[in-house]
Amino acid sequence: MSHKITVKYNLTLQLDGKWRLQAWTSETENITADIFVYQRKPNMPYETSARDVFVNIAQPSDISEYPSDSPNTVFPFFRLPYLDLTITDSKLVYNTLSRMALDIEQLCTALDRVE
Repeated sequence: MSHKITVKYNLTLQLDGKWRLQAWTSETENITADIFVYQRKPNMPYETSARDVFVNIAQPSDISEYPSDSPNTVFPFFRLPYLDLTITDSKLVYNTLSRMALDIEQLCTALDRVE
């Protein structure tokens, strides 16, 4: 069984010189759309809400272990079909996009091998 996923990107330069990278799953074949792994960080003192931090593109084990949409009581990790990053160094933009594409390709390849 072949696994395919298409991710769309939006990259904008903000007024403060930082780059905003948004990515979302637009099409899938034999794979979940929730491939972006987040971690819910505990509240900081004097903050009222938890922080969700993007960690990585999912691996096959992440897909089977981490829930979609929100963390559960066992793991603070969960998966979503999108990400929204702020990148402060323009040199990291290309590296980030390249690495994300490679990680997504490796995820599909790994799932192809398992089945």
